[in-house]
Amino acid sequence: MQESLLRNLSNHSFQSYFTDPPFENRAAVLIALRPMKNGEPEVLLTLRSKNLRNHGGEVALPGGKI
Repeated sequence: MQESLLRNLSNHSFQSYFTDPPFENRAAVLIALRPMKNGEPEVLLTLRSKNLRNHGGEVALPGGKI
């Protein structure tokens, strides 16, 4: 799995995403994968605080506005 993921990601350029304006509406998420004991990937998720104005208490990918 790791070799396939790295091969696919190496075909993309992400630099322009962070350097080309406009920045005001940009956001990003992190998809963290790690292999479990049975070899299946595990995805890291976060639980958003219930006190947030938007999407409070939801399970989400880590990330946010740039």
